[in-house]
Amino acid sequence: INGDFGTSALVHNLVLRDAPDGDFDIRVKVTGNLAQNFESVGLVASHTTQTAVAIERRSPSYFGGNVFCLTNFEGSGNEPYLAEPDPSADAYLRLVRAGTTFTAYYSYDGEEWTQVAEVTNQTVGASEDLQIGLIARAGNNTSLRNISATYTDFTLNGEVLPFVQLDEIVYLIHDVHRVTLDDPFFPEELNFYMLSGKEELLE
Repeated sequence: INGDFGTSALVHNLVLRDAPDGDFDIRVKVTGNLAQNFESVGLVASHTTQTAVAIERRSPSYFGGNVFCLTNFEGSGNEPYLAEPDPSADAYLRLVRAGTTFTAYYSYDGEEWTQVAEVTNQTVGASEDLQIGLIARAGNNTSLRNISATYTDFTLNGEVLPFVQLDEIVYLIHDVHRVTLDDPFFPEELNFYMLSGKEELLE
């Protein structure tokens, strides 16, 4: 969906989870070959869809080509960037929080990191509802609808986070009778308690 930071638009394409308390280090691997004007894919630390810090691969025409860009949006935008040495290759993006300071890096091998920029964002850094995750946006390019990119190896403080987590039944309850999967007693209604903590009623 078309979207951007700014008073005339909102970012729409976000996959987010709650941020941990305190400082963090998030990383993700993204494919290259961004070509259409304003294509942007990357990582974000989001207080709201209008107050955030993001490290992205981008292809806006006003930067003169493909870049790694740290977007710092707090009422208005600040976008320090570095030109991409190899826009066609897969690349790793990294966003490190230290208090209200956010530092962005890129790498082509996930080992050697090049700093893009460091910024201070008081609102994002002080947020008690901070979320972190993935972002894709098209700026105000109303003709751009499909951003083709793949995200892999999303990590938080060195731990790989799953994009999809399979749930499983832990136990079943009918009134006070606890039911196991090999129990021959199956009433008309059962409560399923899942590993994730979710409860569902099966009729």
